[in-house]
Amino acid sequence: METEPTWHELLGSNNWEGLLEPLNLNLRQLILRCGDFCQATYDAFNNDQNSKYCGTSRYGKNTFFQKVMLESASNYKISGFLYATARIGALKAIFLHSLSREAWDRESNWIGYIAVTTDEVSQELGRREIYVVFRGTTRNYEWINVLGARPESADSLLRPKSLQKIGVNGDNSKSSNGDDGVNGDNSKSSKDDDENEPKVEDGWFKIFASSLCKPLLRPKSQQKSGVNGDNSKSSSDDDENEPKVMDGWLKIYLSSNPNSPFMKLSAREQLQAKIEELRQQYKDENLSITFTGHSLGASLATLAAFDVVENGVTDIPVSAIVFGSPQVGNKAFNEKVKEYSNLKILHVKNKIDLIPLYPSALLGYADTGTELIIDSRKSPSLKDSRDTGDWHNLQGMLHVVAGWNGEDKEFELQLKRSVALVNKSSSFLKDEYLIPGSWWVEKNRSMVLDENGEWILAPPSDEDLPVPEY
Repeated sequence: METEPTWHELLGSNNWEGLLEPLNLNLRQLILRCGDFCQATYDAFNNDQNSKYCGTSRYGKNTFFQKVMLESASNYKISGFLYATARIGALKAIFLHSLSREAWDRESNWIGYIAVTTDEVSQELGRREIYVVFRGTTRNYEWINVLGARPESADSLLRPKSLQKIGVNGDNSKSSNGDDGVNGDNSKSSKDDDENEPKVEDGWFKIFASSLCKPLLRPKSQQKSGVNGDNSKSSSDDDENEPKVMDGWLKIYLSSNPNSPFMKLSAREQLQAKIEELRQQYKDENLSITFTGHSLGASLATLAAFDVVENGVTDIPVSAIVFGSPQVGNKAFNEKVKEYSNLKILHVKNKIDLIPLYPSALLGYADTGTELIIDSRKSPSLKDSRDTGDWHNLQGMLHVVAGWNGEDKEFELQLKRSVALVNKSSSFLKDEYLIPGSWWVEKNRSMVLDENGEWILAPPSDEDLPVPEY
C-alpha cells in the first residue's frame, strides 16, 4: 500500500520526486491553497484610482480571509501586511496610485501578507505553517517591458560573517572585509569588475529591499568555489559563475522611503522583522515557511525565499510554490539556491504562457527550481483563447491544476473546485457555462448613498483602514 507523503516531502525535501506525475492529491491541495492565497491579494487590492485608498488592501488583517471568501478561512490568520514603494521611476508603471489629494500614500502599495495557521489548527497538525504571499500586478503586461531586464549584482543578498549562524536579523554593521555598509568595498567601478558581480533583475530588487538592508548574499570571502573574492577575472566564463538576478526584482524588494510611514523599512526588512518575530513566538513548535506568488509576485517570492535562507534560516523547511513566474536570475544564482538542502522551489507553469520566458536565456537568465508544467488547452471548459492574458491567468492555472492528470491523460477534476472561479478576473471560461466575465467586483464599485442624498465612494471601516506596522 502506497504511503502518503510527509509534510516535508510535500514541501519538496525530495524535490517532489514521484509526486508530480501523477500529481499527488495532497500536493495538488497544497498547490491550490497557495494559489488561493495568491488570488486573495488580487481580490483584496484596491485598484480604483478615484479612491484615496487606491493601492491598499480593502480589508484589514482581522477579517481578511473571511472577506476574500477563502476556503477554510478560519484556519489561518494574518500576522502582518507587506508594502513596497515605487520611488524609483521605472517602478511607477507597475504600481497604482490615488488621484485624490488626500491619498493615503503617494508612492507605496500593499504588496502582500504573512499568514500563519491558527493555534487550534497548529495543535491538530503538530506544526505551525507560515505563509508569505506576494501580490502580482493588476496592470496589463506592458509592465514587464518597463522594468527592464538588466542583470544586477546579487551581492547585496549575500550574508556577511555576522549573519552566518544567527537569525535573519543579525548584526548588520559590518561587511565581510570590515567595511561599514551593505556593499562592502564600493571603490570598484570598472566594467570588468561590475560584470563579475552577482546580479539580479533590477525591477524585482528595487521593490523588495532598501539601501540600508542586509546583504542577500554572503561576501565573496565566505563563498565556496566560483565566488572566491578574486575580482581580477573578467572573462565571460568567470562572469557566468557569478550569481545575478534581474535588477527590477531587486528594486522592488530593496527600496525604502523614509518619507512614507509605511515604507521606512523596505519590503525585505519588513519580511525579516516579521519572520524573526514569528520564529521567536513559535520557537517551541515545528515550523515551516512557504512563499508563494503569481507573475511578478512569483519572482519576489523566489527572491525572498532565497534571501531568508541565505541569511540564516537553515534549520526549518523553506519552500516557494509559485505560478507563472518570470525568470529571476542566472544559472549561478540557481546553483546558489541549490546549496541549501532546506530550500525548495516549485514553479507551476502553463505550457503556452509567455511570461515565464522573460527576460530570456539570451540575456543569461535560467529557470529556477522544479517545474510542474501544465497545459490549459487540455481543459474542455476553457476557450481556445488567443489572449496571452488568459494563458497567464492565475485562476485558469488553478482550474487546470485541479484536473491535471499529465500530458498524455485526459483532463478530469480530482477534487471539488468551482469552475466559475476561472472567470473571476477573465472571460476564459466557455460561454456555455453562463458565468459573467470578471465577476469579482465591489458592490456598486463601493459607491454608497450618504445621509445628504449624495452618492459617494464609501470609506473603509475602521478595521479596514491601512495602518503602518513597522
